[in-house]
Amino acid sequence: MSEMTIKGLMEKRKDLFAQAEDVKGRAVKETRERTGEETEQIEKLFNDIDGISKDIDLRTRQLEIERTMANQPSTDQEKRNQDKPDAPKEYRDVFTKWFKGGGSIDSLTREERSILSIGEKRAAQTTQTGSSGGNLIPEGFSGQLEKVMALYGGMMEAGRVWKTASGNPIPWPTVNDTGNVAVLIAENTQEAEQAFALSEVVFNAYKYTSKLVRVPYELLQDSFFNMESLLADLFGERLGRGINADLTTGDGSAKPNGVVTAATSGLTAAAGAAVTRAELVQLIHSVDPAYRMGPKAGFMFNDQTLSALKQIAIGSSDARPLWQPSMAVGEPNTIEGYRYWINQNVADLAIDSLSVLFGDFDKYVIRVSDGIRIRQSEHLYMDYDQTAYVAHMRVDGDLIAAGAIKYITQAAS
Repeated sequence: MSEMTIKGLMEKRKDLFAQAEDVKGRAVKETRERTGEETEQIEKLFNDIDGISKDIDLRTRQLEIERTMANQPSTDQEKRNQDKPDAPKEYRDVFTKWFKGGGSIDSLTREERSILSIGEKRAAQTTQTGSSGGNLIPEGFSGQLEKVMALYGGMMEAGRVWKTASGNPIPWPTVNDTGNVAVLIAENTQEAEQAFALSEVVFNAYKYTSKLVRVPYELLQDSFFNMESLLADLFGERLGRGINADLTTGDGSAKPNGVVTAATSGLTAAAGAAVTRAELVQLIHSVDPAYRMGPKAGFMFNDQTLSALKQIAIGSSDARPLWQPSMAVGEPNTIEGYRYWINQNVADLAIDSLSVLFGDFDKYVIRVSDGIRIRQSEHLYMDYDQTAYVAHMRVDGDLIAAGAIKYITQAAS
């Protein structure tokens, strides 16, 4: 995988986008309605653009994961390792050996046990080890799992992730002083008082499980099979989907207060299953300018809504779509100049639904307690000669600034 491959795809997407614009521009230039053939051609071009966009996203994520998992030392470190014939083994190699040994410390040498112990302390994970269970998970593995979670959610990528070492309730003080302003006073005039209201959001740590995954002994011993990657995908997808649902629409009762629940209304759309450009602009400007310029200002909606938004043109004889593809590696595609996140737990464009969110998602804090815990047991399914693995994660989420994120409500009929 190379960045040049991604750049090539972006150039191809840019070319297809220009072709679509050219086809749409003919009817505008000739002041006529678009023909059926032209509409079909445009739809095909945008379908091709969608396919390339997904390929770019997947390749970009894969490149990031490969970089994380490679764990390559610096040039100076490589030289030091070459100068030492007995250089310590890479932590990931030792973890793989431990994993394929069924999670037993007895399968490791004293030096290898020491390497895993160092890894545990660095990752701030618990020290329980042995055949009954443990958390001997390298940082590269955790990073890969987190990336998969973000891919299958949206909230972990959009929100502000706040990692804590413990799971006890933590209050987050908040204050809204936007209604108070400074005033002019005359010389020798007594100061007037103006109090401010201080409140707080309390973050808990609700426990989520991936559910058990049973792995046969033969599969663990298969030398060419990348079990790390498989587990990261399985656990990442499960945790990503489950946690994302509550971070999106949770009611805050013994679970996270989801972003849709915590957000406030920006406007009600005129239609029950559609939005207009004017309504999107109105949503943007319903949010305070301070949040519109925030570090993570943007939209959030599901993929079905994105499809509908891509078909909206700027208007006033300008057939350009609101959606604009990124022209640079690492830069996001945009709607009305703002980035967006796809979250399949946000409702469809349907009657009375809350379909499109906009605001500064940095103000939605996701509290993650003590990272992701991976546990295993050789004994639970020993009669099947299988090792059981499970992942746990303690999470909470809430909006820390009222009005920072708002939504469109679809018409009731």
